Amino acid sequence: MANLCQNLVFTTTIFFLSFNTLKPLEACHPWDEEALLDFKKTVTDDPTYPLLLTWTPSADCCVAWEGVTCDNQTGRVVALSRQGLISDYEGILNVYVSGSLPPSIGNMSSLQVLNLAGLQNLSGPIPESIGRLVSLTTLYLNGNGFSGEIPDAIGNLKNLQFLDLSENQLAGRIPGGIGNFKHLQDLYLFKNRLAGSIPGTIGNLKKLRYMDLSVNQLSGRIPSGVGSLSDLVRLLLNGNRLTGPIAAESISGLSSLEVPPLDPLLQSQYQDDETIPPAIGDLKNVKWVFLENNNFTGNLPESIGRLSNLMTLQLYNNGFTGEIPETLGDLRNLGVLDLSRNQLSGKIPPQLGNQQGLSTLDLSFNPSLDLRVIPALRVTNLSLAGMGLKEVPSSLASSSFSFLDLSRNQIQGKIPSWLGNMTALSSLNLSNNGFHSEIPQELFIALGS
Repeated sequence: MANLCQNLVFTTTIFFLSFNTLKPLEACHPWDEEALLDFKKTVTDDPTYPLLLTWTPSADCCVAWEGVTCDNQTGRVVALSRQGLISDYEGILNVYVSGSLPPSIGNMSSLQVLNLAGLQNLSGPIPESIGRLVSLTTLYLNGNGFSGEIPDAIGNLKNLQFLDLSENQLAGRIPGGIGNFKHLQDLYLFKNRLAGSIPGTIGNLKKLRYMDLSVNQLSGRIPSGVGSLSDLVRLLLNGNRLTGPIAAESISGLSSLEVPPLDPLLQSQYQDDETIPPAIGDLKNVKWVFLENNNFTGNLPESIGRLSNLMTLQLYNNGFTGEIPETLGDLRNLGVLDLSRNQLSGKIPPQLGNQQGLSTLDLSFNPSLDLRVIPALRVTNLSLAGMGLKEVPSSLASSSFSFLDLSRNQIQGKIPSWLGNMTALSSLNLSNNGFHSEIPQELFIALGS
């Protein structure tokens, strides 16, 4: 009898669990359905690849609507994703959708993922009501035409982990409330029209790994709090109107950075009247430094020679003065060194000739550099354009260049025949000089082989 009761209880339990397992999906919440239909009303899609055909009032948005994901228990929409919207057109890279975000989007209070990236023509302002989406962890609106300011209410989204508003037409300031995103890992705001200073609250984003604010109209200094972002991997600030100096504390805390392949660490377009701080030498794992097209002045810091993993150093088109640091010869992994269009003086450090990996050296338009003695260099690409040279330096005769640029100098007379002995030479630029002789036959043979 006892066993019979136990079996009965067990069977009842199994039936109860099965009943709950088979319980139908909760119907789409009317607030979510209304907001999504409001969005659809604004949309004019690409006639070649029509979207939102399944979004009809007669179908349950949690069951039949493409791009919509619901919570099985509550029926609330938790994700609206571009990937689902174009699921039938996975091979299509460019889908053009015109439309806007309605204020009712803020009623989708359970939404965790809002991904409308790359629909090209979504426009108008980002509604203030977006600040009511307090469950949001992912907000991708990049690659559209949104305009106006980033709403202050966005600071309410304290659960955000990924924010990408890049490649829009957003203007105004970056809201200080962005510092509320304690879980944020990715912040992409590049290619907008954002102005004003970078908010100091950005230093609160302790989990931030990627930050790209490039190609805006930002001004002011880099907040010192950036130096405390110990997880930061990628920092892009180029194409702005930032002023200097770069405070040492803004970068000294970033010594453990590991930069992904092909992603530069530092890109800046500061309109700065000071120089790079010695603290740059503390960035021991940096592989790429791009600080070109700025107004940096003063001497290049000796500490650059401590960047033992550096592969590319581009400092062209600034106002650097003084001598090229001998410590650059310590950078055994350096492959590209571009110091062109500065006001450097002194001699080329012979230590640069010891670098087997250095393939490209551009010192063009530094007319105060002393080129009477050029050390033996192992580079394959050398640019000495606009240096005020009166003759082709004979010290280059023993080099094995594949590319040599001596244009825009003041070289007179004959083209040296020994240039034809450079068997590896494939490109030679001697334009805008004063040569007045025939091109040596040896050079024709060398370049034609």
